[in-house]
This record gives sequence, structure tokens and C-alpha cells, in this order.
Amino acid sequence: DPEKYRGAEFEVFFDDNSREMGLYIKESGILKEMHVLAKISRSKSEFHAEVIDKNAFKTDVHEAGHAIVDRALFGPESVEEINTYGGGEGGVTMMSTTVPTRNMYYTSEKGLYSVAVALGGHNAEIAFRKEIGVGGPGNGASSDYAMAREAVRTMLLDGSTLKSAPEALVRGPDGSLLMSNEKVRDLEIKMDAILNAAGRLVQRIIDKNKDVLLEVARTL
Repeated sequence: DPEKYRGAEFEVFFDDNSREMGLYIKESGILKEMHVLAKISRSKSEFHAEVIDKNAFKTDVHEAGHAIVDRALFGPESVEEINTYGGGEGGVTMMSTTVPTRNMYYTSEKGLYSVAVALGGHNAEIAFRKEIGVGGPGNGASSDYAMAREAVRTMLLDGSTLKSAPEALVRGPDGSLLMSNEKVRDLEIKMDAILNAAGRLVQRIIDKNKDVLLEVARTL
């Protein structure tokens, strides 16, 4: 009944002891009702401090991977800051926007470099899976790979990779690309080729800088 709650104050709460998420309904600051909305079970990492530490180190390795690859390809001033959040909750590597060659659509070579940087965290997690000691590449690594793949697709459709670009594509009335099955297959083959080339470049950089990458990860 909407009239029953007209003028009421609503406050969502979470009780860590009971693991309940609920809703307080108040009038003039006085609690009138409480409703439990969900029971949240504890995650594995909340039960085991060791898992928290390992997940945190996985994040550190991931962000260090981005940073090492970026500096190797765009120069020592290309990375401004690396931030990671406690318990392996995520992180971010801040790239300098003043690097003149960072635009991924500038040339095919620099486009490949930008894709390589996007894959740096994913490949670092794989390279140091024994040192990390927990699981495979995380959600951040999967997201980075999806972003890299979409960047490659855009590069090809824009003709940004010069000789690799397919012929001009026809767009439908709604602006969507009208592609034959043959052209879709052609695009997928070229995307895979560029991603594989970027992956090999990343692997060479990580192999040559393993000690530095681990040192960076351990200081985060």
C-alpha cells in the first residue's frame, strides 16, 4: 500500500554477523519496520586469510604486467600510477595521456602496442601462476582480453591496420554493419592473427623483465 509508506525513510543495511541484507523503514528517524531482503553467504576468501593474500598478489601481478609492458613499448614516462585494492578486489594502472604515440589508431604498429598493453595483465597472471598459487586468470584478465579483442575489431573495421584492413563495409539503414559470412570469417581470422602477435610480443617482454615485474608486484 503506497499510502502506508508515504513520507517514510528507507535505509538499506547489512549485518556482518547474521550476513543479512535488509531494509529499515523509519518515520521521523524512528524505526517502524525491518525487512530482511537476502541472506549473503560468506565467500571462500572471507574464510581463509591465505586466499585473500593470494588474490591480492594476483591483482598486484596483473597490474604490474600492464605497467611493465606499457613502459617497454611507450617509454619510461608512460605509466603515471598503479593502484590496487585490498584482498584482490581489483586495481588500475593509470597511463599517461601525454605520450604522443599512445593513440591505438595512429599506425598499425602503435595499435599493436596498445593491444599488447591490454593483454599485459592477463599474460602476467599466466606467467606467474605458480608464484601466485591460486586459481587461473581472474575476471579482470578476462575483461581485458575482451576489450583487446574489441579494439582489434575496431582497428580492422576502421582500416587502421593499413594492409590488414578488409574492404569497405556496407551499413544498413540503422547503421549496423552488413557483413557476409565470408567477410565475418575473414575478420575473425585477422583479429586472431593480431591478438596472437600482440600476445607473443607481451610474452617476450615479460620473459625479459620477470625479476622487475615481480619486484613491482611485491611492492604494491
